[in-house]
Amino acid sequence: MSEAVKSILKHIFSLVIITLHVMYPVYGQPDNYATEAAKYLKERGEVDLKLICNDRQLINKLSKILSVVHVDGNVVTCNASADEFIKFLELGKEYIVIPPAVYHYAPGDYKGVVEDWQTYPTYEEYDSIMHDFASKYPDICMIDTIGYSVGGRLLLVVKISDNVTEPENEPEVLLTSTMHGNETGGYVLMLRLIDYLLENYSSSKNGAFLVNNLQIWINPLANPDGTYAGGNHTVSGATRRNANSADLNRNFPDPEDGPHPDGREYEPETTSMMEFMAKHHFVISANFHSGAEVVNYPWDTWQTYDENEQSFHLPHPDDNWFQLVSKEYADTAQFFSPGGYFTNPASSGFILGGNWYMINGGRQDYVTYFLQGREVTIEIDNSYITPENDLDDLWNYNYRSFLNYISQALYGIHGEVTDSVTGQPLPAKIWIEEHDQDSSHVYSDSITGEFIRLLTEGKYNLSITSDGYEEKKLDSIDVINYQSNQLQIKLVPVSYGITEEWVDKQQVLKLYPDPVSGILYIEIKPEIPGLFTIEIISIDGRTLSCSDKINIPYGGTVVNTDVSRLKGGIYFIRLRNMNRVWVKKFIKSE
Repeated sequence: MSEAVKSILKHIFSLVIITLHVMYPVYGQPDNYATEAAKYLKERGEVDLKLICNDRQLINKLSKILSVVHVDGNVVTCNASADEFIKFLELGKEYIVIPPAVYHYAPGDYKGVVEDWQTYPTYEEYDSIMHDFASKYPDICMIDTIGYSVGGRLLLVVKISDNVTEPENEPEVLLTSTMHGNETGGYVLMLRLIDYLLENYSSSKNGAFLVNNLQIWINPLANPDGTYAGGNHTVSGATRRNANSADLNRNFPDPEDGPHPDGREYEPETTSMMEFMAKHHFVISANFHSGAEVVNYPWDTWQTYDENEQSFHLPHPDDNWFQLVSKEYADTAQFFSPGGYFTNPASSGFILGGNWYMINGGRQDYVTYFLQGREVTIEIDNSYITPENDLDDLWNYNYRSFLNYISQALYGIHGEVTDSVTGQPLPAKIWIEEHDQDSSHVYSDSITGEFIRLLTEGKYNLSITSDGYEEKKLDSIDVINYQSNQLQIKLVPVSYGITEEWVDKQQVLKLYPDPVSGILYIEIKPEIPGLFTIEIISIDGRTLSCSDKINIPYGGTVVNTDVSRLKGGIYFIRLRNMNRVWVKKFIKSE
């Protein structure tokens, strides 16, 4: 039996159980609510519920059962699939059913044409718009496919950078929207941001600076099946969940609950996004939602101390940084709006997610914990499907905040880790002493050796480690807000038996020819004659050959070494006596 058939049968079984509850209500809930819920579950694969809850522990319990969408005081809004609704009914809590938001287009037939970014595109138009960006601006824009949705729709992303087809040693940033298909404002705003960066590249110094110094990836629509659940021609009928009735923002590995926190296999959209992010090294990212106006930052899976629960988990070690960038986003959006926008008195425009309400399997925590990235969830509109007439205002309130946020990737500590002998880049762990925990450290890129650590102003003690290399400590590294501190870090290989100062800089060893193909001539002129050992060392520290007790007289000597059997690549000659070590690199040609 295929997984698709199993899913359908499971869904039908759940509907049967719901029908029994309709016929034989056992929890004192009015029959019409269960009937209405069953109707929406059959039509849409999901239902929205609202209930009164004064118990924080119960809210957290609800979050383990279904998708808590919003908490406003003691009013809790939830979204449930058929299976989740059954589990919810077993709690015996009173609830009401919220009819799904129906988007009403302006009078007249739906045109499906984007005009000044104030109309929702059809799915086909979205595909065309994304490809047109790359066609119109091929020097700074390219399009890629992250993967496919359950329904076979494309998960598209564009890259914007000055050398767009080349991987560069520049910070990568990722913005993505509408992983909840019925939260559509960010969908159009991300399309408009792409257009803004491309169109203003030649005329805006700020925009050009970002494009020239960053690799900007934008995925406007992460859940096309949900957004176009009513058909490719309309966003009316959009659902929160994907075509398998899965909440994609509960479907990622979780720091607290591990893999599959929602009890599901990873959805195609989730797997595609995880594979895409694993291929890159995103320094900073954001995913855009609707239903509130607030910047939600890690952690979602943990909350800080709560008296009712008698529980405590430390905030992210970089909590000050998260608050800095979140407040900047909210303050900027507030400043450029007429008032009342991003001004929830309970949050001042930004909040630690778990202190609002806890969720498990969210993408923000997955990126921050498992990928050592820095991601926030930005709720940009109280309305789920933003009316078309409000899209222009929503853009004007937010686009400066978009630019400010991605520019944060240019600040903090920017470093490069290399092998002190070869100069080759190294993958290394960068740990801040008496600061890091909960996987807050970062790694240098295995190809470029570069890393970026985003931090607020202060002095930090760094520890840099890599397998096969001596640990290096850097104390009192200065970080200034909105500036970058550039570091060049050279690690000494343990396996070479040398320290950095032993690398031959006095020309005790002279090698020729370089590169070599057959015979390597080693001219040796040590300060003191005696018995020496000559070794050929591979790039990974293995001793490939060793000639012991070579007598080097006054004035030096030349040793001929056959290297014809070595494969092409980088090697080292290591000369040792009782007191000194000298190392010289050579290149073996193919």
